[in-house]
Amino acid sequence: MTNKKVASEFAIGIVLLVALVLGGVSWMQNENIEQAPVVDIQEAVLKIPKNEKQVMCTQDAKLCSDGSYVSRTGPNCEFKACPIIDWRNVEFDSCGGVSKYENLSWWSNFVKQISQVNFYSKDYINSVLKSASSNEYNNPQKIQYTQETLCSTKSESNADICADKDRKLTISDLKDYGEGCLSKDGSVFVVAFPGEYGGGGNYIFRYDIQNNLLDMTKKIDNSLSHDTSWFDPPRSFGKRLGSIMKMTGGAGDAGCGSNSKFDFNIVDNTVAITSRCIKCENDKEKCETY
Repeated sequence: MTNKKVASEFAIGIVLLVALVLGGVSWMQNENIEQAPVVDIQEAVLKIPKNEKQVMCTQDAKLCSDGSYVSRTGPNCEFKACPIIDWRNVEFDSCGGVSKYENLSWWSNFVKQISQVNFYSKDYINSVLKSASSNEYNNPQKIQYTQETLCSTKSESNADICADKDRKLTISDLKDYGEGCLSKDGSVFVVAFPGEYGGGGNYIFRYDIQNNLLDMTKKIDNSLSHDTSWFDPPRSFGKRLGSIMKMTGGAGDAGCGSNSKFDFNIVDNTVAITSRCIKCENDKEKCETY
């Protein structure tokens, strides 16, 4: 009887010991396991702007002048910009009046760009202000005019830049006076606008057709006056020699005529006067080279 009791107690002790060992192992394992982070479902949800729409663009492509292609992208599915034009390699077809190009696909974009340009250039306005400020008869007090102060006077000589000071260039202006040249590959267009009588508001523009970019050409005058308003501004394109396109201009008034020559650097986008000849009635022609 005693032996059975001892055996029973021994068995219970073994069971308890095994239970303790197993419990200890389980506890140690739990201690070594990192707790999984508590996830906030609302924070985990991908946040998409309410006003942003998912847009699927068509898979067509546009051929650029260098032979590369660009695809559509962005919320408006517009074509990516073509590579920047290398003006050194641009070849032009015959030049002429701008009306010959108005049925081409890019014309409407060009018109929109032109309509943002002020009709009277800063060069012309500065020339008018300079002339008015130095006019001893109308300005004996030698007032240095600004456009605002000049337009407050009653002088008729400044009527154009005052009455029409907010005037914008229109395509009708270019059709009446301008000349343009389109590149052979149809990627770029250059256009000269000599302005109205006396060179009021003359411009030359480079237009990157494939990227719809309009650049105004910088004018350089190496004469003593350094006056780039130019009474006889460039109006016609001539032969291209390297980066230079030869241009001519002319004007006449009160029995005198003026003819000038210009170098239009198509790469640097600058135009400089190189010579001017003036001939008045009963006088010999006088020419200057700059």
